Amino acid sequence: MLLGDVVMILIPVLILLLVIAAVGATVYVLLRLRTGERVSIPLGFLLRVYLYVASLVSLLVFVVSLSALLNVGFSHLYGRDFSYYGPVVQRSVEPVDGKAGERPSQQTLEEQRVQRERELARNYREGLLNGTVGAALGGLFFLAHWIGRRVLEPEEERQGGFLNRTYIFLLLAIFGIGTIVALPSALVSSLNFILVPPEETEFRQPPGPALAVGLVFVPFWLYYLVTVLRQVRRKEA
Repeated sequence: MLLGDVVMILIPVLILLLVIAAVGATVYVLLRLRTGERVSIPLGFLLRVYLYVASLVSLLVFVVSLSALLNVGFSHLYGRDFSYYGPVVQRSVEPVDGKAGERPSQQTLEEQRVQRERELARNYREGLLNGTVGAALGGLFFLAHWIGRRVLEPEEERQGGFLNRTYIFLLLAIFGIGTIVALPSALVSSLNFILVPPEETEFRQPPGPALAVGLVFVPFWLYYLVTVLRQVRRKEA
């Protein structure tokens, strides 16, 4: 479940990065050809591009993993149905045609409830494991690439360089749009779930994952919004 969330977030980000890289490379080559200079891309620049892309991807993995852990916490507060899918209990099971002289096998209500609890427990364990491993590895990879950027780039480039500005703006857009899309509907669904809990025979999408993503995105969105505003004011000063 966590892998699917990460893929859904990373695919548009990677597409956007590829488009930006293609446009930048095209502009660079055209400018070089116009001035008659030899087209060459410094290895240091390519290394910095890698560090920024890897930092962005590892940060997203870290943040989505944090949301998975927050979703685990929601399951302790509001029940596992709030955070995870579980099979619906069927009050009346349609008989399955069997061979002559045989009674069709059906699950009793108690067996269905046991199966439902097992499925919820399995989803809970997977969410806890994926969130813990993803947060640990994502945070470690982000820290390693962040240190590499600080070692490689001078202070002026880190504060106002093209790669840094693009990196900050992309993260602002990702966290800002993610918050706007996920949080309002997740809050409504969560309140509806808490005020009118679903029956075991009623299927309702668990609001916990979307609520966790929206809440985790908020502080990152505010941080990068303040960072962009500071850069704009520094340019205008």
